[in-house]
Amino acid sequence: MNSFLVFVALSLSTRSELNAQILQLEQTPITADYAPQSSTKRTSGRIFKVGLFLPFFKDGGDTTALQHAFALSSLDYLAGVRVAIDSIEKTGDVAIEFYVEDTELDSSIVESLLWRDDYRDLDVLIGPIFQSGIEMALPIIQKRKTVLYLPFEKDFKFKDLQHFISSQKNTAASAAYFSSYFLKNFNAQRKNFILIYNSKEGKYGREAREMDSLIGVSLAKEVDTTNIKTIDLSRKENEKAIAKLSSTKKYVFFINTKNSFYANEALAQIKLLKSNAPEIYCFFEILESEIPAYETWDTLSVKFFSRFFVNFEDVPTGALRKKIINSYNQDPVEFTYKGYNDIWFLAHAFVNGDNWLPKSLENEYTNEVSGYYYYQDSTTGGIYNSYHAVWRYEKLKLFRQY
Repeated sequence: MNSFLVFVALSLSTRSELNAQILQLEQTPITADYAPQSSTKRTSGRIFKVGLFLPFFKDGGDTTALQHAFALSSLDYLAGVRVAIDSIEKTGDVAIEFYVEDTELDSSIVESLLWRDDYRDLDVLIGPIFQSGIEMALPIIQKRKTVLYLPFEKDFKFKDLQHFISSQKNTAASAAYFSSYFLKNFNAQRKNFILIYNSKEGKYGREAREMDSLIGVSLAKEVDTTNIKTIDLSRKENEKAIAKLSSTKKYVFFINTKNSFYANEALAQIKLLKSNAPEIYCFFEILESEIPAYETWDTLSVKFFSRFFVNFEDVPTGALRKKIINSYNQDPVEFTYKGYNDIWFLAHAFVNGDNWLPKSLENEYTNEVSGYYYYQDSTTGGIYNSYHAVWRYEKLKLFRQY
């Protein structure tokens, strides 16, 4: 069993002195159905210095309902980070110097903290989560080697970014992931790729059309363009386009819609097609629809892409949940697992050594709860998290496949 040192400095005060503790922690690996696709190597004495700046509102007072919600989410996320730090090493040693600060929702606190000596040489700053705080932090940390990591999905619009990682959705990042996944799994089998969307879904319809276009361009680099077809379900001439496909060919269908009506419409046509064992992918959101198509999903062995989903029946996730309850007397929620997952990614990236950020791109990893795949958007310069888990539906249950 491997052990490692963690330097932990916790403070929920923006002005009090930070007291560091040195903890010697034992790691008991969680038994999983699958082995992680990455391993952490020794850092040769390097210390990974991480700051967590989130709104905890530790002083209480007349906090609003929204501020209280921010505080709860921050505490849940912090719990997951703590668990990850406690158990991050399975194959080697890494030192993490970890600082926590309460930013409330005040950008001046963020600025003041960043100019303190403790934080001038951070490797990663997680947070803040509000736009004014980010705008205050960006020009400061971009002059340093500090990476700004935004953990929660927000629709921020920034340009000319350096050392910037975000969990927010990004069309180019998603397209890069999907095309990479399809090529890796199906190119050798000479499949036909059918990209399906509905342009009448408003903003998402426009994003889906752009995403499918980007996927098609990427696939065309290695696949004959005659084997790539894009279908807009909203166009009258395409109403029965899926059902008219050849039943003798092998297809990979990507139903790029989060509207269950359109997804079920496409699935019904695929079912009638009776193609030779089609591979079918949808978005996870349709599993939560008011008109679930359980029988169709099961019959067609539909698989679902998920950005971040916690399945408590998943064996390794369940083992992690039990560990958190036993060790911290806290039943984890989604943000807890998110904090755990984020620290795993950042630590794995950091052990790449110098220039660690670009080395972490477009590599997919899994751990007990989920996984990660990050892509740099050429338009903004920022690095964005993309879809990173595949689930299959079978006999009224979900199983993590990838």
